[in-house]
Amino acid sequence: MKRFVGILISVLCLLTAISCKPGVPSEYIQPGEMEDILYDYHIAGAMARNNMNDGKTEYAYRLAALKKHGVDQAQFDSSMVYYMQNSNILRQIYQHLSKRLEQEELALGGAAANYERLSSTGDTTNVWKGNASVVLTSQVPFNICSFVVQADTSFHKGDRYLLEFDTQFIFQDGARDAVAVLAMTLSNDSIVAQTIHVSSPSHYTLQLNDTENLGIKRLNGYFLLNNEKAFGGTQTTLRLLPIYNIRLIKMRTNAPVIASDMQEPIKPDSAATLDEQMQWKDRSATPETR
Repeated sequence: MKRFVGILISVLCLLTAISCKPGVPSEYIQPGEMEDILYDYHIAGAMARNNMNDGKTEYAYRLAALKKHGVDQAQFDSSMVYYMQNSNILRQIYQHLSKRLEQEELALGGAAANYERLSSTGDTTNVWKGNASVVLTSQVPFNICSFVVQADTSFHKGDRYLLEFDTQFIFQDGARDAVAVLAMTLSNDSIVAQTIHVSSPSHYTLQLNDTENLGIKRLNGYFLLNNEKAFGGTQTTLRLLPIYNIRLIKMRTNAPVIASDMQEPIKPDSAATLDEQMQWKDRSATPETR
C-alpha cells in the first residue's frame, strides 16, 4: 500500500511539474496572437510593395496591421526581442505562419499552386528536404542556415535547379544585408555557384544549370544574415530575417523526344551523287502543274 501511495505521489508531482512549465511571460504577446499579428504584418507589407509604394507607406500599412490587433510598435518590438532570445518558440510560430502564407498563395493561384501538384519523382519537382521557413537573427550562430541535398536516381544530366524563397526584415535599426548561396557539385567535382544579396522584403530566385550534361552529386548552400557587430554595430536591438516559402525546384530540361505517328519527310538518298541530289532538290522544289 505504501508503495502504491509513493508511486501515486510521484506521478502527481510529475504532472504538476509539467503543468507548471513556464510559458511566455504575460507582458509579452502570446504565441497564438503573435502568429496572427505577423500574418497580417507580412500581408500588409506585401500589399504595399505590390502597389509600388514607398517605405513610408509600407510602414503605415504595417502600423495599421498592428492597430488591428490593438498592439503598438513598442509592444510588438519588445515581444519580438523576447522571441528572438527564445528562437525555438519563434521558429514554431514561423513554421505555422509559413503554412498559412502558402495556403493563401495557393488560394490566389500563385507559384505554390503550380508546385503543389508535383510528385516527388517527376520531371519537375520540389526536392527541398528542410523546413519551409527559417528565422535568422544577427547573433552568431543563429545568423546562418545551411543545407545539403544529395542527388538520387531522380536527378538527370542537364537538369535545371531553382532555389526560391520569400523574405521579410523585422529590424529596429541597422543595415539590412543578407546573402543566399546555391552551389552545385558536378560529377567531375567541379562546382558551380550563384550568390544573391538580400536587402529588402521580396521574392528571390537563384538558378543553376547543368549545361554540359555532366550530372551532379549534390546541391548545397546557405542563408546568412550579416552580423552587425562585425561592422561596428550593436546587437541589443531587434534584427530578424524570416525566410519562408523555401523551395528547391528540379526541372528536367532534356526530356526525350516523344515518337510521332506523322510520316517523316522524304530525304535524298545519301548514296546519290551531288549532281543527282541537286537534280532531286530542283524537282522537289518545282510546283506541280496540271
